[in-house]
Amino acid sequence: MPVLAAWPPAARIVGAVVDDVGTVVGETGTDLLVLLQGGQRVIRVRRIGGTDDRVTDIARIDVRVYAVDLSNAEVGSESVRQCLLSGPVATAHGVLDRAETEVGPQEVPSPDPENYRVVSATYRVSVRRR
Repeated sequence: MPVLAAWPPAARIVGAVVDDVGTVVGETGTDLLVLLQGGQRVIRVRRIGGTDDRVTDIARIDVRVYAVDLSNAEVGSESVRQCLLSGPVATAHGVLDRAETEVGPQEVPSPDPENYRVVSATYRVSVRRR
């Protein structure tokens, strides 16, 4: 039986789909406040599990939108959702065939609420090789 090629990284595909909404990162670091200056948004995209059917990688993706105020984070999170649900989308990393909202956008506690707010959502995305 031939060995199949690896699937493209689902988090990078999602990041490429939503990069018009804000600055996409894999993790937040000490530069978060600098990235948020001027009303910008930071979007953290992280894979938190999933499965496959040998043809499609079905990943659970956590997307957190950071902004200096809750309204901006909520608008950004809804924009992310609409970008993902509008698929399929081909990116340089691979193809996002389908996305479903598993947990809709909701505010989560910010470690620094005086400086930024966080809205989180979880999606189940189906991605495949190009």
